[in-house]
Amino acid sequence: MVISPRYVGYDPTYLNAIVVAHQGTDVTQVVSILSDLDFILTPLNPVLYPGLPSTLLAHSGFQGSHDRSALDVLAAVQRAMTATNSTHVVITGHSLGAAIALLDALYLPLHLPSGTTFSTAVFGLLRVGNPAFASYVDAHVTNFAHITNKKDVIPTLPPRLLGYAHPSNEKHIVTSGLDDGDWYACLGQDNTNVNCSTGAVPTVLMGVKSDHNGPYGIIYMGSCSDPYQRG
Repeated sequence: MVISPRYVGYDPTYLNAIVVAHQGTDVTQVVSILSDLDFILTPLNPVLYPGLPSTLLAHSGFQGSHDRSALDVLAAVQRAMTATNSTHVVITGHSLGAAIALLDALYLPLHLPSGTTFSTAVFGLLRVGNPAFASYVDAHVTNFAHITNKKDVIPTLPPRLLGYAHPSNEKHIVTSGLDDGDWYACLGQDNTNVNCSTGAVPTVLMGVKSDHNGPYGIIYMGSCSDPYQRG
């Protein structure tokens, strides 16, 4: 069973928004966790995702982890919205947490007031669903970006040959820098340009595990105090 620790809070200073964040998993554990999970693509839970097409398929293990936290996350967001009068929700996550955050980006708009606005930015995202799922994300998840870093191997999983696809709006970090590094906006799904994740890592053996934790700009995932410290 995979459990991704999550956080729901409110940022009144910079974002003026409710923040939903899902913690990632150490890169040394991700591949072994994936090997323990079914790569089976299954339909979304119609109770959690009412009205969505049955053609949308997602990783059964990621769905199971999301399903276990979904009601708690929704209740926490509703309480925060009531307490702060905020109507904007920012969703984020890294690694396995990014996969669950993407599912939240589909789930939460179905259960929150129609005037709620959303922004979703995820880092080191694994492939979550089939091409129909990815296309639905493109069409319906607003203000979405998924950021990948150099030759990070994790976004190449699960492989496309098993029926998985990444959504559009990838921002790929080509080089590292003390500021933002060299970022490339990748068009479409699973862009095979060498300046995008799918093209930079055509096979798992060509990936670099250490790139998974960053830097994303100057931030290393897993580091709370020193932005230059590797997580």
